[in-house]
Amino acid sequence: HVNSVDYDPTDDSIIISSRHQSAIIKIGRDKKVKWILGSPEGWKKGWAEKVLTPVDKDGNKIACSGSVCEGSFDWTWTQHTGWRVDSKSNADVIYISAFDNGDG
Repeated sequence: HVNSVDYDPTDDSIIISSRHQSAIIKIGRDKKVKWILGSPEGWKKGWAEKVLTPVDKDGNKIACSGSVCEGSFDWTWTQHTGWRVDSKSNADVIYISAFDNGDG
């Protein structure tokens, strides 16, 4: 169930919100997954390596065990939309806005 698609002009790719995977995924023109923003649990080899590691405001990795992470960080669960925030993003840093239902 894909509920949004957004275009990233910096590298000619798309960003999709895949609700039933509770993930926001970036796919290149070559049809290959560039990264996955979502819990690392349950991804097969080939995709598991694409899951992003969460970081805090200072760029330090946030420790996670499965889907549970330290501090107040949480993944999106059965979200709707995964939009690139064009006014804040560039080729090196992408800001994503998501409506998180929090159903998971």
